[in-house]
Amino acid sequence: MKRMIMIWCLAIVAMSCGESTPSAEPMAAPQDTLPAKPSLAPDQLHRQVPVPGAEDLQMSIFLPSQRPAQAPLILALDAQGDGDRPVKEYQDLAAQRGWILVGSHNSQNGRPAQQNITAVSRTLDQLLAHYEVDPGRIYLAGFSGGARIAYLTAAQRQEVAGVVTCGAGMAPQPQERGFSVFGIVGDEDFNYLEMVQVHMALTTGGKPNWLEVVDGGHTWPPAETMGDAWDWLDFRAMEYGTLPVDSARLEACQKKIQAEGEPNDPRNEMQRLEKELSWLGGDIEEFRPRLQAAQRKLAYRQAVMEDRQRMEEEARLRQDFQFKLQTEGLDFWEKEARRLRKEGEQDNEDGKMTMRGVNLLSLLSYSYTNEFLAQQDLINAEKYAQIYEWIDPENSEWAVLQAKLAGRRQNADETWSHLQTAVKLGFLDADRLQSDPDFILLHSRPDFFSLVDSLAQLEAN
Repeated sequence: MKRMIMIWCLAIVAMSCGESTPSAEPMAAPQDTLPAKPSLAPDQLHRQVPVPGAEDLQMSIFLPSQRPAQAPLILALDAQGDGDRPVKEYQDLAAQRGWILVGSHNSQNGRPAQQNITAVSRTLDQLLAHYEVDPGRIYLAGFSGGARIAYLTAAQRQEVAGVVTCGAGMAPQPQERGFSVFGIVGDEDFNYLEMVQVHMALTTGGKPNWLEVVDGGHTWPPAETMGDAWDWLDFRAMEYGTLPVDSARLEACQKKIQAEGEPNDPRNEMQRLEKELSWLGGDIEEFRPRLQAAQRKLAYRQAVMEDRQRMEEEARLRQDFQFKLQTEGLDFWEKEARRLRKEGEQDNEDGKMTMRGVNLLSLLSYSYTNEFLAQQDLINAEKYAQIYEWIDPENSEWAVLQAKLAGRRQNADETWSHLQTAVKLGFLDADRLQSDPDFILLHSRPDFFSLVDSLAQLEAN
């Protein structure tokens, strides 16, 4: 179930700002010399194929057979450079909408930002040169670090009309070019607070944007929510004249918005007004009296204060977790992990906030373990790998890290045992298993390569 977030500053900003200035008319790709079109069958997921005209780059691509002569294009960036994942996840959506959907394999966390931006920009250049793309409906989407690269690339590319940022965001810079931003974040995502703050900054800066909160943690959103993002981008295209206005579609959206929200929640009226303004556009002056009336209600002002206090509490909680992770020992964390996970089971805002903290601790434990492994500090690496297991026992990565530690100690049986645990928890990366030098001591075992082959088959499916 999706939920809208109430942003306490939006009414104030909306009262003081005019309409957002739409982005400049997107530019079409040069057509002086048309390159040969790639021969890829439609309605199929093509995995890890060379980018036409830039064969050193790779992409995954889905080309719907039922698409307009000039189709919308969305280029998706995964944090780990897995271009297959978003295309596989959203290919049915692309088929229904007639959008060309591409995933890049050349942008990933750990590389310099400009290197990623250059790879994405080169991919975009060739897609525009080789496919019939609607020049007014060119979009980027990204998850986590990929979301930041999508935003930074859009800031440099005049053709990009909008971005979908999932699980991470970027605040606007002064005099940044105009483009639309649809943010998506899970209510247990450790980047939740960041996304709320980015949404505030985008709104204050006058950039057309929306933030959708969904159930869950730090991952690509479900197809239904991505479909909502594409709807919102379509509405922006209607607003800016790059897509014909569909009155029936707009009216259906308005009815849906008006039926949303909890009837007794003082935030509900303001939420609906905010969503109508963001999704359907229109003159801010028409909304001003309704916004002012909702803002004056005592229950709403109290709710705003509660939300503001909760954000401040969450910021303090994050700082406290980071400090204790560096200063407290294993005895403390064994008990603390149990306490936090029990508190996180509460089905309320306190429980969600606790789980965001737990997920932050999971990320930090993972990062610290890898950092100390790189420094050959096995004592500290073992400490944080153990904390990682206690904090996030369902995550396969703690078992992979424990296997790496056992491999460093030349304990083949323990390495193999931890890898089997990782697979049971969902680990599927056959290439990583085979190429990791910490697992070389298992290369004499036939069952190791049987495991690699079975994971490769699962990945292919």
